[in-house]
Amino acid sequence: LAGAAKTYDNHSVLRIVPHTESDVILLREELPVAVPTSWWREPSYPEVYVDAHFSPENLARAQSLLDSAGLEYSTLIEDVQQTIDASYTAPAKLFTASNDVDFDYSKYHSLEEITD
Repeated sequence: LAGAAKTYDNHSVLRIVPHTESDVILLREELPVAVPTSWWREPSYPEVYVDAHFSPENLARAQSLLDSAGLEYSTLIEDVQQTIDASYTAPAKLFTASNDVDFDYSKYHSLEEITD
């Protein structure tokens, strides 16, 4: 459906810790080729964690690749959609500088909502 909101049911975010430069290269160059990966925090240096978003269809394959490479990881967000939905229940409402249009910064907003 055109205009239907995209949902992220059962999408996960993994926090991965590369310990060596080889680990960083694997994350930067090999993982995205093997498994569709959306970086929330991209690989940069050893010992600097990265956050990677995976669809439910690709999560097991990503975990298998990380396991076989001996990379340390944990699940940061188990269900991205639940996290987005929970943000809609937060009470905080903030206002623009002119105070003529309210914008709730405590909720997830698509790029279209932000730029309209």
